[in-house]
Amino acid sequence: MLEVDSEIHGAVLNNDINTVEEFLKKETDMNVSDKGSRKALHLAASYNRPFTQKLLSFPDVDANKPDAFLKWTPPWYADRTK
Repeated sequence: MLEVDSEIHGAVLNNDINTVEEFLKKETDMNVSDKGSRKALHLAASYNRPFTQKLLSFPDVDANKPDAFLKWTPPWYADRTK
């Protein structure tokens, strides 16, 4: 169900902080979704990645948009996967 073809999703899943930082510097579209409509922020929150806060502060990232699979928002993922 995860779209690992998306470079930003792959970087988040691999906890590749340097690559995520590069995407943020390039102002990459952080609203790209996988097949479950999860964005990089959903994944970062669910795996408690250290760069979650940076993704939250990125322009146009909606932390309140639920995914299509579980209908969970990124904060919900973060709370459920502590």
